[in-house]
Amino acid sequence: MVYTAQQNATVERYNGVLQNIARSIHLESRLAKSFWPYAFLSACYLRNRLPNQGDKTLYELFFGVLPDVSLLRVYSCHCSFEVNGILRNKLVERALFGRLVGYSLVSKVYYIWVSDVAPGSRE
Repeated sequence: MVYTAQQNATVERYNGVLQNIARSIHLESRLAKSFWPYAFLSACYLRNRLPNQGDKTLYELFFGVLPDVSLLRVYSCHCSFEVNGILRNKLVERALFGRLVGYSLVSKVYYIWVSDVAPGSRE
């Protein structure tokens, strides 16, 4: 039944926690509202790697191993990345600047948003 927390209290509480984390990191980032889904996915990624009841993470309970937290970075931090050698020539920049907006769930890849005018550019 809709709007009855008694029937699905655990799921509703978890969604509320995710919304609070996503709202906090999205407001702190000062990105456009169109980045809200990325903030929500990042919040879910972070929540699954935070300690839960009994000092175990949800990731650890599901997969049976400790999560690798060495890849965690601040949401919307400024970053640079190398342009693939195939896509560049001698006259273009070797790195581009952007902002981190999320994590890949299947590999060790970050989602980076590259704006038209980025920090470090000459314009």
